[in-house]
Amino acid sequence: PAHSSRPSEGINSLIPATKFASRVKVGKFDNGETTINIGKFTSGSGINTIPEETLVEGEVRSTNHKKFLLRLKKIEKIAKDVVKGNPVNLEYKIGGYCPGYKWSEGRDLIQSITKVLGKEVNKVEYSQSTGVSDANSFNGAGLEVVTLSDGVSNPHTKEESIKLEDLAKLSKIISRFLEDW
Repeated sequence: PAHSSRPSEGINSLIPATKFASRVKVGKFDNGETTINIGKFTSGSGINTIPEETLVEGEVRSTNHKKFLLRLKKIEKIAKDVVKGNPVNLEYKIGGYCPGYKWSEGRDLIQSITKVLGKEVNKVEYSQSTGVSDANSFNGAGLEVVTLSDGVSNPHTKEESIKLEDLAKLSKIISRFLEDW
């Protein structure tokens, strides 16, 4: 680290970190099976310092474990390439893998849920999501679980909301499913 008035006395860790982040492709990949995001930078202790450390945090989500691992390897290669020839140290950590899951529409669990949903909603829609919920962990442990939409609007924003009637409908659907199952 150094004071910003003497930048040559420090090594600015933020520079290679921003190069790394600009080279990582974020968004949806693999026909929607995988999402990649960089969501957080932590660097420096003030605007008048050359930051000694920069932490870049992101996530890779995939319903396909092989593609998940492949994407992580590509991201690690980008990180290693960026620091080559730079007087910085790289610490690359991976943690918190949450297994994805897929169910076919013909599976007993899905057929049972579809039967109950058909009584409560106009149209049953199936979708693939790389979202993470408790269902990921339960399915990873061998317990068949599926996530149902709760009708939330604008998730993870300041405008996030859900209608009380949607929560009541979801509660009714879950109760009927448990009774039938």
